[in-house]
Amino acid sequence: MQLTIDPSPQAEQEVTAWLKTYEGFYALPDGARLHVQVAGRGLVVTAEGQQAVNTLRIAPPAEAENLLQRNGQAATILSAWANDDLAPLREALPKHRRTRAEADLTRLMNLFVKERGEILKYEVFGTVPFPNERTQTFARVTFAGGTEVLRFLWKGDRLVTFNRHLLPAFTVQALPVAGDRFVVTGRFDEHPAWIAFDVNYEGTATALTVRGSGGERTARRADSLAER
Repeated sequence: MQLTIDPSPQAEQEVTAWLKTYEGFYALPDGARLHVQVAGRGLVVTAEGQQAVNTLRIAPPAEAENLLQRNGQAATILSAWANDDLAPLREALPKHRRTRAEADLTRLMNLFVKERGEILKYEVFGTVPFPNERTQTFARVTFAGGTEVLRFLWKGDRLVTFNRHLLPAFTVQALPVAGDRFVVTGRFDEHPAWIAFDVNYEGTATALTVRGSGGERTARRADSLAER
């Protein structure tokens, strides 16, 4: 389907119905997932797991170890926080601003606990690289009173801060180009990337492939429509 600009309600419904054929979860070989959802006249793709982040970013292998280390640091901080231990948080902060930063982040942690209750579990979704040695780690934290997505901001291996993230995790937007092909935006780099869906004879998307300057990766449909 080629997207055309037609503001009529019927046209909007047709575009939405077409885009919904791509909605669902797509699994990578290591179990990480890409969650595809309709958003306006395009798709939003959410990464769940480091390989899913790397797929959307087409991250070079040289970055992989650094990103995994930030995942580990975030997991250590969250695990300790659940047990009222702030030592890992303190150790992750830059020495020159450790006292003030620890006080600020401790107040933030206490605010989360006051609003949401104790931490029951957490899941680190992955770390996204940015320019100048900066990275962001996304984690979903389940409190007794609800769930929050937290974003840890790093400079090298030092924690700058963390905050509440309004989106589910690391997401990109995919806008239709032609047929089952979409261009990816929101990657925070200068290299374009594309998503191409494999669609069976019934019109069901069975896989997606992300293509960029660093190569390509394929994820298979992993929900109830996968075997249709």
